[in-house]
Amino acid sequence: MKYALHQSIFTDAPCKLCAAHTLVVIGTHGRRRRPLTTTICRGCGLIHSYPIPRKEELDAFYARQYRSDYKGTVTPKRKHILRYSRVAVRRLDRLLQFAPAGQKLLDVGSGSGEFVYMASLAGFDAQGLEPHAGYSEYTRTIFGVPVITAPLEKADIAENTYDIITLNHVLEHLHYPLTSLGYLNRWLKMGGLLAVEVPDIEFTRHSAANRFHHAHVYNFNHATLTALLDKAGFELDARGAVASTTLFARKTRAPAPERQVSMPENYHRLMVALFDVTAGAARGRGSRILRLLRKTRRYLLEYLEATRPSHPRVIVEREFRRGRAGAA
Repeated sequence: MKYALHQSIFTDAPCKLCAAHTLVVIGTHGRRRRPLTTTICRGCGLIHSYPIPRKEELDAFYARQYRSDYKGTVTPKRKHILRYSRVAVRRLDRLLQFAPAGQKLLDVGSGSGEFVYMASLAGFDAQGLEPHAGYSEYTRTIFGVPVITAPLEKADIAENTYDIITLNHVLEHLHYPLTSLGYLNRWLKMGGLLAVEVPDIEFTRHSAANRFHHAHVYNFNHATLTALLDKAGFELDARGAVASTTLFARKTRAPAPERQVSMPENYHRLMVALFDVTAGAARGRGSRILRLLRKTRRYLLEYLEATRPSHPRVIVEREFRRGRAGAA
């Protein structure tokens, strides 16, 4: 069924965050102009695809296709390893501000394993969880670190196993984030640290054509992400907001999925942020060209450095040393 922009949809199923029943269509296409209906809840501002794909479809997609479709290969290219390693350095630097090395860590959606390996180099007892068979086997073979190959809900992990769980751009892909956070709550020890980062839907520098993504079932801003964490039994660490949607939280209680959070003001805030034509015009064509030039330069430098005949482990170790030297 086709929906029109700004059309209201009344649903039988209540919003998982605030229990409202009214959605508003805010997108009719995803990237590459492929049809994709995206809605926002009038009661809280939670944004998601409509209808939400069945969990079986998502599990099959991430187990066999996602990494391959997104990167064009079943194992990462050297330029991807370099890029992921530099992201891993920033993630590790932030983590060390909240947790000392030596603790037991699980990286959910660990991909090709650069962060897990780098965390182990820093002294963490690190393990990955990755549904894609090719990428998880790559992690075990190339970096020699343990990784569980399974969807999050099917992982055989005992309660109170980990001191730290990290998710970097994972939560937005999941069928029902609150259920998934419930599993993480059980796997964490009381007081354990949850480090979560998702794209911020209020980041308005992206063009409208690239705002919504078929693989991003949910889209969050600070308000909806913190409300979700609260329902899942987490409280932000005192220094927990590194950025709007880069958060560090502690397990303080069991999940309370029945807790309802009404935030109509967040709905109105997001509608202004997403459809303010004046703000979009102010960004201007020049700034978009400048961003394109910067990205092109960065990718070219990455490509040139990645062409050096280095083993993936050598690339990660080199970026780790550079990162630790810079942090000293």
